Amino acid sequence: MAVILSTGTINKTRSTRAAHLEILNLNFSSRTVRVQVIDWDRRVSLFNQLVTISANQNRFVSVSLAGVSFHYEIRVTVPSTRNLIVNTFAIDNDTFTVENNNVLQQQLVRVFSPLPGVSRTIKAKAIQGVKKLPKPKK
Repeated sequence: MAVILSTGTINKTRSTRAAHLEILNLNFSSRTVRVQVIDWDRRVSLFNQLVTISANQNRFVSVSLAGVSFHYEIRVTVPSTRNLIVNTFAIDNDTFTVENNNVLQQQLVRVFSPLPGVSRTIKAKAIQGVKKLPKPKK
């Protein structure tokens, strides 16, 4: 059964330029998750896409928060939380982490409802990439 994990509402700081997620898959097969970034001031979804992470790889997603005035949320729907680690950060123009805007795996809150009151999805600028992990030694 899928699990929805949420950062809760985060206050955007002046230096925050993007919401950044790091998703680590330590399973022996690929996993697909749904990543959502919500602008709660305008009640719109900035990003709502499926992201596939290959076995033993790390995938990142960065979503621009240029149109967000104050409040945003990150949600990740995962098939299970076993061997799948999600960490979220705010980053600045130089892609450095903005202090005090980190929500790590153990701090994410499980929610039991879809996105109520979010009217539509607008396309925010987003970047995705893969970071390969070294193969385990036998």
